[in-house]
Amino acid sequence: MRVAIIDDGIGDGAVNAEIERYCVNDGKVEKSSSQGLIPLSHAGHCAMIIEKYYNNKDPLTFIDIRILYEDDEGDPEDMIAALEFCIEMNIGLVNLSCGFAAGSKERELAGVCKKLYDKGAVMIAANDNTGLLTYPACLPTVVSG
Repeated sequence: MRVAIIDDGIGDGAVNAEIERYCVNDGKVEKSSSQGLIPLSHAGHCAMIIEKYYNNKDPLTFIDIRILYEDDEGDPEDMIAALEFCIEMNIGLVNLSCGFAAGSKERELAGVCKKLYDKGAVMIAANDNTGLLTYPACLPTVVSG
């Protein structure tokens, strides 16, 4: 099973599973490396939890898509590019621990999330820690918590 983690990057040593690394810059998805990533990043923690509870005979591979950088700031266009890449890669599970407020490309985010959903992918997205409505977590095609 291939699981996408869209976040700040999974560093070496965080998990035992195979990791394919990508980054998104200016809306373009590119192959990446682990250079400069720490093992216990937020993405690393998410991957560790998924790996710990993964209970399937199929091999687990993480598709690490970095859209957050040193300042933990991201761009809605980069998130959309990462999600479109997940559609192209036929990803079955997408973990996303960030989001954007209304007015930040919510229609485009809703459209790409619907495409993922229609392909049978499950997308899990975090709600805002302060209770604000954020996209894509608030969408009906996304599991949020």
